[in-house]
Amino acid sequence: IEQTGKMATLAFGEWDGADSPRTQRLLDACLKAGIDATLSDHIDALIWSKFIFLAAFSGITCTYRQSIGPIREDSEKRALFQSALEETYAIARARGIPLPDDLVVKRMAFTDGLPAEMYSSMYHDLTAGKRLELPWLSGAVVDFGRELSIDTPAHQTFVDALTPYINGNG
Repeated sequence: IEQTGKMATLAFGEWDGADSPRTQRLLDACLKAGIDATLSDHIDALIWSKFIFLAAFSGITCTYRQSIGPIREDSEKRALFQSALEETYAIARARGIPLPDDLVVKRMAFTDGLPAEMYSSMYHDLTAGKRLELPWLSGAVVDFGRELSIDTPAHQTFVDALTPYINGNG
């Protein structure tokens, strides 16, 4: 899995990694429409790769109510963000997801290239008083960790800080 730095790409595939007529038709339609699309034979790995970043990014920007710039410049917050990535990576690997060994390093490098003023979409929901995706992001990481006996203190920090706002009114 390579991080291209593009935010507007589409990857899809069958769960078993096989080629199918429907995925080929979708790929052809996307390419014809000018959409940057790829067909993956490891869609589970792509989904987990995105989830690893999204859960950590959402949790940290919401917990500190800061954009990524100040977070990555603060050594303690940066370390918490990296720990959150590592926790979810460990869960994915324990579940048998074929992820590259250097994924966390690449996600940190990707984060360093983001605009300093970038926030997660969950942060925008938080500040608008909307319901949060916390149960499906950091909450899911904590639950998976519990099931697999993997400690998830970074994501537990996010869950503890954000649970009061889970149904809105942030």
